[in-house]
Amino acid sequence: NALIDAAFSGIILLAGGREIQMVNQFLLGNLSAVEKLSAREREILFVVHCFQTMLLVVKGREQRNELSSVAPKMMLLALELLAPHYQKKDSIGSGILLHRLDMGTQCILHLIKMNDVLSLNSQDVSLILCQVNALLSQSQKHQDEFQCDTAANVKTFTLCCTLVSSLLKHHPKQLYGCASVLFCVLSTLWKHAMHGMHHQQVDILASQKRYELTR
Repeated sequence: NALIDAAFSGIILLAGGREIQMVNQFLLGNLSAVEKLSAREREILFVVHCFQTMLLVVKGREQRNELSSVAPKMMLLALELLAPHYQKKDSIGSGILLHRLDMGTQCILHLIKMNDVLSLNSQDVSLILCQVNALLSQSQKHQDEFQCDTAANVKTFTLCCTLVSSLLKHHPKQLYGCASVLFCVLSTLWKHAMHGMHHQQVDILASQKRYELTR
């Protein structure tokens, strides 16, 4: 809700380091008490959204230090939103899946750019790339088995490309330490793109045949 976001941003903008610390403790404390997977997913979305809002609003050094203290945990939570077990398209629509992906990706992108909040090492970068690779593999599997929404598939591919390009731009040195993982992700991106082009070509040929039969 835009009004709630604006109110929360206004409060955080005026908050000191101690208040930011209390917000962080409240967010992570509530999450640790959740056990059911579906409830945990909703809590993660809420926590990641609040943290991302704070990243955009907080400017003071003391306040940013408090965000930095929980940034590694928040990165893991954002990556959890990209996890394949959250992307199973059985009884839920692609819109909800895309909301999860977009929320997780945007938070990770902000953390990739903000070295003063979170300094990524090669292990962190490798973890992000592994999650991207798993997500792409799951997306292609859904396209094959369940005829996943093409728009959702393209959106997933675009978000993964954005993450990889951001890592290449902001953390090229860390990528030297996980070159094999990067190569694997680039190979998966290539296969994913070619797979999509093949399906598009098949759809075009099928449309042409239907047109010829109706002439």
